[in-house]
Amino acid sequence: MPTDQRFPIRRLKSGNYQARPSGAAPATFSTYKEARAWCLEQLLQRERGITAPTGTTTITFEQYARDFLASRTGSRPSTVSLIERNLRVHAFPAFGHVRMSQLRPSHFVSWLRGLVDSGKKPTTIRTIVQHVRQVVHAAQRDRIMFDDPTAGLGLPPVGERIRPLPTEDQVRALIDSIDPRYRALVSLSFAVGLRQGEAFALRRQSVDFFRSRVTVNAQVVQIRSGRPEWSPTTKNHRDRSILLPEPVLHDLVAHFAEFVDGDDPDQLIFTDADGSILNKNIWNRAAWKRAVRAAGLPKETRSHDMRHYAATQMLRHGVSLPQVAKILGDRKETVLKVYGHAVPDDEQRAADVMAALIGIRGGTKVAREDLAQAR
Repeated sequence: MPTDQRFPIRRLKSGNYQARPSGAAPATFSTYKEARAWCLEQLLQRERGITAPTGTTTITFEQYARDFLASRTGSRPSTVSLIERNLRVHAFPAFGHVRMSQLRPSHFVSWLRGLVDSGKKPTTIRTIVQHVRQVVHAAQRDRIMFDDPTAGLGLPPVGERIRPLPTEDQVRALIDSIDPRYRALVSLSFAVGLRQGEAFALRRQSVDFFRSRVTVNAQVVQIRSGRPEWSPTTKNHRDRSILLPEPVLHDLVAHFAEFVDGDDPDQLIFTDADGSILNKNIWNRAAWKRAVRAAGLPKETRSHDMRHYAATQMLRHGVSLPQVAKILGDRKETVLKVYGHAVPDDEQRAADVMAALIGIRGGTKVAREDLAQAR
């Protein structure tokens, strides 16, 4: 078995190359180039005084990823479940057995090519890669690996998502079509853009009828078994107090009178018929989809579109971005990127606004009647 004279690398009988830099556990690679690169990295880190914690040089991607998932105790169970599934289905079979210290860009380039060739949507691929990168970046923070082998991956482009939002007439039709038990819930969600879990978690003490305000500081989450649970925090851990529009306040008064019994401040406002916490899967399938059909809306209309509708309408009617973000309990960047949609008449509205502001062209005021005749 020949030994490399410049680097502590030797070729094994199997044809692989074993690197044995001092201070690090031996690592085996299929090519000399990979072994040399890894060996240089270990020697460089040693010169800088950076060493991996004892016992971590042999940990595989799957082992570390499972430890990483177990440590996410503050995350939503549904989020952890999604990350675990994406890693288990898409990442572990490809490189779960590879040591973290041996992961190279080549592992991820070929893996990404396989995801693209499988026909998955670009948005799905980006989510899977994001979850893998979370593991890699956590390993960097733990000094188990020093470089990011996922850096520079050419992710598939995502085209502009044009999601049609319901019109004002469709919103009113949907509110009228929903089960009366949930009319106030839908009215409230369309008006202030509550997340579904936030609306499900509202209690008697959440609504201040004298100040016309609702306090949002909790959510209902679906645990791994699919059973809903009340959680004393919002998705972004941002509590907020929102001023309620008058019609929504009236809907809540009517809802309390008919569906909320007793005076327990912790009693949920919106429940199913037997008073249990609403299960989003059952509610979406039974109450929401039924109302969508009755109102004549497209079948792909989601309950989350209520949040998109609220954000879009507030923005296009002049509510400032910081205020919309405050109402939604989200970052300004997220509001613009995710919730700010164009609607069919926006282009004409933009032209009308600029026509009113400019008003004069070549020293002559352009009369609207002249424009209409020209058209």
